[in-house]
Amino acid sequence: MDEISKLQEEFMRLQKQEASCKISDRVCMEILLKLIQREKIKVFFTSDRKEYLTPKQLSREIYDEILANGGRLEIPDLFPLLNIDESVVDHAARELVQQERSLSMIGQTIVGDYYIDKIAEEI
Repeated sequence: MDEISKLQEEFMRLQKQEASCKISDRVCMEILLKLIQREKIKVFFTSDRKEYLTPKQLSREIYDEILANGGRLEIPDLFPLLNIDESVVDHAARELVQQERSLSMIGQTIVGDYYIDKIAEEI
């Protein structure tokens, strides 16, 4: 029992310590670029190439924009909002609609079930 207490105390002490080894931003970016070049991770760069999104994050951003617009959003409206290539956004939006049962695609418009329910209540 005494050993467990000592180990717990040491663990707590180590967790409170600051990391002794840190990676600089430049090294971090080099690692990231190597992973992208070797196709170990997939990312989509913004049009200005200052930021990037993973496919999962892009999907989340599209979904958030649909929610922010009351459950209805035209795909072309996403291009300037996300600052990502049109073909990438179009493909990601269509994939999201296929995966998310609460979303439907009508032409170039993504519509959520909650939007349809809201319209039905108004009628």
